[in-house]
Amino acid sequence: MIGESIQGTALVYDSEGNLINKEDAESVSGLYDWENCPMIQQIEDETAIPSTFTVIPVKKRGTQYQIPEVMFTSEALVIFTKEDGSGWELREGDEIQIHLEEYETKDFRVEGQMIGYKLIHNGELKKAEDVREGLRQNCILSATEKGEYYPCLIGRSSDITTLKNGTITVIEK
Repeated sequence: MIGESIQGTALVYDSEGNLINKEDAESVSGLYDWENCPMIQQIEDETAIPSTFTVIPVKKRGTQYQIPEVMFTSEALVIFTKEDGSGWELREGDEIQIHLEEYETKDFRVEGQMIGYKLIHNGELKKAEDVREGLRQNCILSATEKGEYYPCLIGRSSDITTLKNGTITVIEK
């Protein structure tokens, strides 16, 4: 397996904002840790916390970074890094282009799975998300200011998403 996973549990709140499953949250306080993910120091307000984090280093070939086969579940966050574990230093307006190809499944031959595209900027998992569906997907994520960026995928389908391959390209403006 490529990458390292960090797993946990979901926090459930009632309509008035009270934590319902406090015991569950306390029992996994050492497991449900975005704090254990070295790329994330904080999460932007009102951002849903993923259930699992997987860090995948990508290899550079020419001007592109190659995304290997990856499997992930609903609400699982896949964080891409350079081979040395670092992110990409970008300036405002620079872009990260992601191209993906999914494997066909029995149930999703044509449509593919829904995938959310997100960014971590200077250690903060951003709320903004661009969702795509299809066996071949393309997404452009733009840097809003200077800093270190990690592109991320998050599962947005109920079934497992299996990527055949993909590329990450950084476009400096």
